[in-house]
Amino acid sequence: NRDAVAVLEVFLILPPNARGTNIYLLHALKNDVVNVLREQENPPPGLPDTLIKIYRDRAQDGVLRDYALQRLAAQDSPSAAP
Repeated sequence: NRDAVAVLEVFLILPPNARGTNIYLLHALKNDVVNVLREQENPPPGLPDTLIKIYRDRAQDGVLRDYALQRLAAQDSPSAAP
């Protein structure tokens, strides 16, 4: 539902807190969340904007910014269509 998607999108755009965060697990979790959202029968229409926000946000970890760019490119790629 839209409320759950909105919560996930907020989670995705929050920059990592360096203190007490296992950054590798955070990378994996956020990557999994994006993949699940992309694989929905009707992907959330705001997902591309969320990915762009992550990529443009210099406070984000470089790996997360790269993931966002890769997923955005894959979403627009004709080979990414089911």
